[in-house]
Amino acid sequence: MHVYTQMRGHVDCDAFFASCHAAHNPSLRTKHIVVWDDIVIARSYSTKQYGITIGTPIREAKKLLPDETEYISPTYRLYRALSERFITLLKQHVDQCEQFSIDEAFFSPLNTHPDSAVQTHILRHLQATIKQIIGIPVSIGLGPTRILAKIFSDYKKPNGLCVWIEPHTVHTILKQLPIHAIPFIGTQTQKKLAWYCRSAYDLASLSYESVKQMLWHNWMTIRRELNGISAKSFQPHNNPRSISKSYSFNHHTTNQPTTLRHHLITNIQRARDQLVYQTMKTQKITIFFRTVWFDRWSAETILTHATQDRPTIIKACRTLFESIDRSSTYYRTTWVRFSLLEPIHKKQPSLFELPNTTQYKHTLNTTIAHLKEQYWTDIIWSASSY
Repeated sequence: MHVYTQMRGHVDCDAFFASCHAAHNPSLRTKHIVVWDDIVIARSYSTKQYGITIGTPIREAKKLLPDETEYISPTYRLYRALSERFITLLKQHVDQCEQFSIDEAFFSPLNTHPDSAVQTHILRHLQATIKQIIGIPVSIGLGPTRILAKIFSDYKKPNGLCVWIEPHTVHTILKQLPIHAIPFIGTQTQKKLAWYCRSAYDLASLSYESVKQMLWHNWMTIRRELNGISAKSFQPHNNPRSISKSYSFNHHTTNQPTTLRHHLITNIQRARDQLVYQTMKTQKITIFFRTVWFDRWSAETILTHATQDRPTIIKACRTLFESIDRSSTYYRTTWVRFSLLEPIHKKQPSLFELPNTTQYKHTLNTTIAHLKEQYWTDIIWSASSY
């Protein structure tokens, strides 16, 4: 049986923020978990049955969820620490690894055996190892390209495993998937493709000229990857020059301040999550709104100093938001961008360059607290000798 000669994998942590809290506090594993900060930032899979989505105002979420739900404030040090452990462990079990976000990564398997059963056994072991050591469930997809691997990892979430390396099997599953299941295809692009494509397989079957005419030349990358032709190589993980997040209202446009503010805050929170994860701070903030006529309105501000402080960022965006003309203009898209990014360098305190005992004790206690926060366990204590 013919199989693709190349294999690419994608591993995605399931409900990462909520899973981090459950890993840190096992008593939460059987409960509904909502991570919130004015709005729902993340939630466990069990809350989906109540209609809770990312960005839902917390007051609305509490009306829908049962009383025993656990509401937890975000703990970014915990997320970053478990993300680093997750990537470190993954690198020990694969050939190449490229971190794509805080909770997902692409990889190239060590064993390239062309049998799906063999690969399934290997990846099931990797899945169990991550769960046992990190405490977080993951879903894994393996296919001939990165796009297909990412599609497959989403196919049976949570705790899913999909290995499709035979062409006929790949085509079968693509025929079952709608266009919106393809990564990186937004709502506006879906509308254009809806006239010609009902499934992911339909897009893969379009000719070069059709794709180029409807979309752009860059979309040929996705088409090639859907056809099992690898179009992207593994890239090192570098610090970004900017961070952007957007939200489109699809065919529903609005001029309601509450709705616009809600989605803008959601974008800000998502962008700030990425900022914190990258251990960076921003000095320039830009917000964009696209009108129903596709005109773009934007405003920007440069802060006095770079920061990742949420209240400072929200205050700056609120000032920009208040300058929008909402009297008669309807909007279809909100967008926020952080730029002029700077890395945050954390210096390890030294215990041997201190002039007096008081400063020594203070720095020692600071160092101990830092280690406890970093490893989330009491691994070191201070002691006295007489």
